Amino acid sequence: MLDRIFKLNQNNTRAGVEIVAGLTTFFTMAYIIFVQPAVLSGEFLGPGKPPGVEFMDKTGVMLATCIASAFACFFMAFVANYPIALAPGMGENFFYGLIVAGFISVGTAVSWQAALGVIFISGVICTIISMLRIREAVVNSIPDSLKSAIAVGIGLLIATIGLSSAGFIVKHPSPGALVKMGDMTTPDAAIALVGLAVAGLFLARRISGGLIAGIAAAAATALLLGKTSFSGAFSVPDFAALGNVAFKLDILGALKVGLGAIIAVFVIMDFFDSVGTFVGVARQANLMDEKGNMPRIGRALVADSVSTVAGALAGTSTVTSYVESAAGIQHGGRTGLTAAVVGVLFLLAMFIEPLMRMVTGCSAITAPVLILVGVMMCGGAVRVNWDDYRESIPSFLIIAGIPLTMSIADGIAFGFISYAFLMIVSGSWRKLHWIAYALAALFIFHIVALSGLGA
Repeated sequence: MLDRIFKLNQNNTRAGVEIVAGLTTFFTMAYIIFVQPAVLSGEFLGPGKPPGVEFMDKTGVMLATCIASAFACFFMAFVANYPIALAPGMGENFFYGLIVAGFISVGTAVSWQAALGVIFISGVICTIISMLRIREAVVNSIPDSLKSAIAVGIGLLIATIGLSSAGFIVKHPSPGALVKMGDMTTPDAAIALVGLAVAGLFLARRISGGLIAGIAAAAATALLLGKTSFSGAFSVPDFAALGNVAFKLDILGALKVGLGAIIAVFVIMDFFDSVGTFVGVARQANLMDEKGNMPRIGRALVADSVSTVAGALAGTSTVTSYVESAAGIQHGGRTGLTAAVVGVLFLLAMFIEPLMRMVTGCSAITAPVLILVGVMMCGGAVRVNWDDYRESIPSFLIIAGIPLTMSIADGIAFGFISYAFLMIVSGSWRKLHWIAYALAALFIFHIVALSGLGA
């Protein structure tokens, strides 16, 4: 039955491989189960949390995150049959939290209910754009060099997150420098080094299960060093808390004139984060056809957009495709069965919170996986046409821009604006698809809008 639904044989894979891939993807992105409540409840602000501002209920947000993520993964699995997992996006969630906290000025106070309304409207707009196949046309109009650059940039972003989580790199105190080597004698560094060594050993000897083995080794080390704890496997969640956030969105409040720019920014962030993720992981999994396009990309984009709408209804911020899907893809995931496994695990996570907290409670446990996935994704750099500066300069700006800005959308913006400019000044403007000009203009608006909002 699984072969009939997910076409396993046609994609040269097996159910066992897909299940392991799903486990790998889930454990690399399960941190969102705990990060999302901290962000939407305002706890991430620490002492800077503004008094008198109402934030969202943490337990309700956690349940909404699990339910929305599971729905999104199932939608992707059964509609598009891609091994791409979805959950509330990092970046979009912090942007949401800062708006509610009032740290991003829009000329008026924004309640969390109105902010959810903004998410809902942006999701509806993205869904319409996807159903009209505009997003699909955008993906297929991207030059091959830039597609490869996006994959490499995402790989560097993932690796940077992993290096930071492991404590291998830390913020440099000098104003003129960005990062420096961290203290390699800390428990976090030791945990990550053990996981990296075990996973690296498996990969070097071409033994399957390397990333999962790395997570297991790192988790065991974390337990020994007291950086995480095992307090049982099961707990019954307070489902009544879901009522504190589900269907509480204020659409009319979101339609205020002052929130128009916010809606536009969320649309652009969701649009291009998803496009970048699809291109990156599809390139990593060799899911492109002979023309360099993704089959069924239209279905995948609709699934991504509808998931944001569903997430807003459930009570969480923008749901988007996760770059961590590359971890499962590297482990052999090729079909929607991988995404379906992730969806099941998100539902189970509501009941096995203690176990999930053990694995994701220490970021150093999953850091080795992120570093190694980054290594794997950087192989796409050889497909960039470095001899043609019209493509190599924008490609480099994408590769450098994504990790340095910690934003897929911002990094792509640098590349697309410069690509359109170089094609025009080199006299090759007739060769450029009109969509490329539209994208460049849209990215200029994106940058100006973010600058105007102080983001």
